[in-house]
Amino acid sequence: MDLQIHEMSKKEAEMVEGTWFRYFKKVVDPVFTDETCKQYEDLLTQMYGDFFERNLSPKRGPLLSLGAGFGLTEIPLARGGFDVIGIDNDLEVLELLKRNSQAYGEGRIVGEYGNLYSNFHKAYVGGGIQACISFGVLEHFTREDLDDLIRKQFEISPLLLAMIPINTPESLRAFGAVSHPVGHVDQNGIYRNFWSANHWENDVFGRYDFIDRHLSTNHAKIGQVDMATYLVREA
Repeated sequence: MDLQIHEMSKKEAEMVEGTWFRYFKKVVDPVFTDETCKQYEDLLTQMYGDFFERNLSPKRGPLLSLGAGFGLTEIPLARGGFDVIGIDNDLEVLELLKRNSQAYGEGRIVGEYGNLYSNFHKAYVGGGIQACISFGVLEHFTREDLDDLIRKQFEISPLLLAMIPINTPESLRAFGAVSHPVGHVDQNGIYRNFWSANHWENDVFGRYDFIDRHLSTNHAKIGQVDMATYLVREA
């Protein structure tokens, strides 16, 4: 079964040398402590302000987080009262999410395996999911695969919330993508499309209704990354 999962997870646009677990270890400490938990909670407020509070409510159902990683954003959301289901296709990262959630998720976050290239969405259709959310995930998909992934999310929930790094000089420098802003594969083997905010709004999400949008900057260890966060629903 593990071999089957590993083979299903292989896709050019999502490959990363040495697994996402090792990548996270390079750029940030993925194991939550009291100190880092407080830092991530503060970061959520710094980056998004009241974006979540004014658009979503813990009373309206759980959030499904795609590519949840080790829970950097998901655990602070859970500590803010939201029930969160975090899915990921990296088994080491998923175990780390479960470990961090057990210690700091206050019983509101569940980690489950999910391969976004498969029919993962069928397990959540009709499950009362308030919104599908993702943070730094959609840019890893080719245009064709992205349309399919968006369709699956709208089968799960009427709301889609996505945070995406956008094409600015600062972002490109931070990721080493100055010469290859579209479909760039960096030294870690990670595929990313660095599209402009206009491209995401008009080409990718243009057929949907925008509920809210937010631009922010994250001064991460890798450098300054400019990001756009969109909340959209089906037209």
